[in-house]
Amino acid sequence: MKIILWLALLIPNIIVDLLAFPLAPLIALFNESTAHKWFSWFLTSDNPMTGDAGHELRWLGKSTYIKKIAWLWRNRAYGFTSTVLRARSNGPVTIQGNPKIGNRPFVPGLVIRTTPEGYWQFYYIKRTIKDRCLRINLGWKLWGPDQPWMYVCSINPLMGTSST
Repeated sequence: MKIILWLALLIPNIIVDLLAFPLAPLIALFNESTAHKWFSWFLTSDNPMTGDAGHELRWLGKSTYIKKIAWLWRNRAYGFTSTVLRARSNGPVTIQGNPKIGNRPFVPGLVIRTTPEGYWQFYYIKRTIKDRCLRINLGWKLWGPDQPWMYVCSINPLMGTSST
């Protein structure tokens, strides 16, 4: 498995991730096309800078500028991890464990995914308190047929859950 590669990529991932905090207020001043030209490492390719529908609801009544900053902080280095640190594979993804685990809906468990080239994903969900869970997602997001797969290093001991 490409654990050494993943560990080596962790350093630039953390650096770009941390840069997102001071840069977000600056990036939020730009329009979509200008921001994508200059700051693509910090933007999401599948949503505008103001966020997805759920983000819009959470930040209802706030200024567009504040929504942009909150979205950029929530999705730090998204463009970097999905382009520069991405993985590609020629073979199928092998799955060990329960592929249906997740926090929404809440299904606890462990799943490990691998590719013939050695890319991997370790994904673990366990209830912690009330409507919260521990969610660990490491490796590359190998949970769909779409490629390239995004690099991931996410550990959240209080991730929100839902039963539906």
